[in-house]
Amino acid sequence: MQDEVDAMHIVITGAGRGIAVVLIDSGWVRTDMGGPEADEDPAAVAAGILDIAAQDGLRHTGRFLRFTGEERDF
Repeated sequence: MQDEVDAMHIVITGAGRGIAVVLIDSGWVRTDMGGPEADEDPAAVAAGILDIAAQDGLRHTGRFLRFTGEERDF
């Protein structure tokens, strides 16, 4: 519960200062840790995260998104 309160505090105070705070789910990525059977290509995940970051971040503040840009439930 305290982690959620801390996260919302960061979202609220950051937005007031023009700082975007977005939680991004990269999925199961093919890396040394994810292994070769993982679903997501590292380059596609990185490109998706950069696309989200290049958008108007304040529009996404406080949201939980997949790297594809679709919104997820917390």
